[in-house]
Amino acid sequence: MMENSPRLSGLFDALPVIIWTTDAQFRLTELAGGCAELLGPEPRRLTGRRIGDLDRVPAHLVEAHTTTLETGASNTAFSLGEHTFETTLRRLRRGRKVAGVAGIALDVTERLISQEALAESEARFRRIAEQAPDVIYRIRLVPPDGFEYDYVSPMLETLTGYTPEEFYENPLLSLEMLHPEDRNVLDSLADPATYRVIAKDGSIRWFERRNTIVPGPDGTPAFVEGIARDITQAKELEQQLRQAQKLEAIGQLAGGIAHDFNNMLTAIGGYTELALEQIGEGPGAHELRHAARAAEQAAALTQQLLAFGRRREPTVVALDVNRVVLSVEPMLRRVIEEHVVLELELAPELPSVRADDSQLHQVLLNLVVNARDAMPGGGIVLVRTSGLGRHVLLEVVDEGVGMDAATAARALDPFFTTKEAGRGTGLGLAIVQGIVEQLGGSLTLESSPGAGTTARIVLPATL
Repeated sequence: MMENSPRLSGLFDALPVIIWTTDAQFRLTELAGGCAELLGPEPRRLTGRRIGDLDRVPAHLVEAHTTTLETGASNTAFSLGEHTFETTLRRLRRGRKVAGVAGIALDVTERLISQEALAESEARFRRIAEQAPDVIYRIRLVPPDGFEYDYVSPMLETLTGYTPEEFYENPLLSLEMLHPEDRNVLDSLADPATYRVIAKDGSIRWFERRNTIVPGPDGTPAFVEGIARDITQAKELEQQLRQAQKLEAIGQLAGGIAHDFNNMLTAIGGYTELALEQIGEGPGAHELRHAARAAEQAAALTQQLLAFGRRREPTVVALDVNRVVLSVEPMLRRVIEEHVVLELELAPELPSVRADDSQLHQVLLNLVVNARDAMPGGGIVLVRTSGLGRHVLLEVVDEGVGMDAATAARALDPFFTTKEAGRGTGLGLAIVQGIVEQLGGSLTLESSPGAGTTARIVLPATL
């Protein structure tokens, strides 16, 4: 057929194929195609030879000819040098008699190279995506209002506890985990957005997302490709900065007021001493001595506010925390109410800490007052000390109403208070935290609703 059609044979020779026919004994009857010379030089001289006798024909291709005679058709692939071919074989008949096999092999080498390059590129970018610290995703938009995930990087599970497979199975999960106050990010998928999600363990995490809308062939949005970055730590640092700025402002305010008030206390104390000198042990002397002591105590608290406001350096000396607790105990017992019991549990032979005596008085006073106010129905306030390696641990434990996680997270914020109007300013714990951090220590709160609160202060010991 090809010999009788020179123009058709020329066309075949221009294509990346090998075309042949055989008789029933698999002798080549025709051979053509642009790749036929890969079987041997001067391909047309190979006609008449059995296909199995050709050195470059692999055994499985010969077996495929046998299969084709039996079944009528078969498909296979084979290689010749650096070329790979995909082959289709069909049985030939003349009337009812089997005449042989016809085959066409298409050179797919370039296609396979392109596929391998594409696969390697996809694998490379997948490795990058899977190692990236961000969540990388591709969303397929399904008209009219649906969507599904084509890809979500494994970092999703690290950051939220949810696996990519859970997103594939239930795309709406990505909407359900959004914080209720941040659902407005769904109004526009194209704009950058900052939002919160509720992780699988119930924790709140902040994310910043950037999307690209990919149009389909008709120009309408078909895909959303994007990156979501976890900015929780940055948000926490931002919150800490705001709190530090609040504390600085409060310190400046407290220092200014305390400075003026300290001047007035100095005058009050001076006039009280003069009055005592004039009346001696006469009427009113007892009351004047009480007034003088009250002025001294107020002056000590004023000095503490000045230190908190950075207007005076604290008098830092080596102190025995147990002695400080015992010295302030009478004042603590006066500020608690009759239905509240103060208990001390002081570990013996504690190392000293470097601190200001009046500062520790203020810390204990603020914490015990807070504990008292947390127990309107009465209870026990325990002041406890113990050693903790190269540190001293000072704890104030109450049996009060406790706090939930949201309240505890804000308890150290300046001006934050759960007390009713007139019973607190929200500065007590903020002042305590400021003092403790000045001394190189740390303050933590442990609390849960109905289980009371433990204020734990860790101070470095002197060596």
